[in-house]
Amino acid sequence: DGRSGGTSDIYAQRVSAAGVPQWTWDGVALCTALNVQELPRIVADGSSGAIVVWHDGRGGGAADVYAQRVSAAGVPQWTWDGVALCTAVNNQAYPVVVADGGSGAIVAWYDQRSGAGSDVYAQRVSATGVPQWTADGVALCTAMGYQGSLAIAADGGGSGAIVVWHDERDGDYDVYAQRIERFGYLGNPEPVIASVRDIPNDQGSRVKLSWYAS
Repeated sequence: DGRSGGTSDIYAQRVSAAGVPQWTWDGVALCTALNVQELPRIVADGSSGAIVVWHDGRGGGAADVYAQRVSAAGVPQWTWDGVALCTAVNNQAYPVVVADGGSGAIVAWYDQRSGAGSDVYAQRVSATGVPQWTADGVALCTAMGYQGSLAIAADGGGSGAIVVWHDERDGDYDVYAQRIERFGYLGNPEPVIASVRDIPNDQGSRVKLSWYAS
């Protein structure tokens, strides 16, 4: 939104099933910080509100990644002008977002902190606006060359996500993917229970549990 007359900001509006705007006329401000805020992406928060992410130039040069949650009534829920998910050096841009199943979200973005090409990073933000993983995000891919054009989907197992991107590590564009689970670990780190058996003749006080390591 360019209504400020200089740079762009982030606004939102809720519209009813009948096409009637429900919030403040011309929308609710989610971020009016200095410089450019653009390319917002949105996901439902599971409580009739939404979480919006965008890349943000308030630092005065390179872009960073910020997020804001807005309630069903149109009230921003987190820090004024949004919560910083990544403010590492160089550009972090083009974020994508998916709900985490707990009124928070998992966000991934294209990241140039290495200074050579671009990589893929992600962060989970809680329902209260607190980043849950490593500061400035978890690396999903730091291969050579350029990784970009991200897409994200829930992993179907609850609270995790799968991120895909195009990747030029071999000189041509290929398609790669990575799963990140709810605690910020890659792949499939969960151990798998192999069996649970009763220990005989102990009046129910013990069981034998066997599992496969992650």
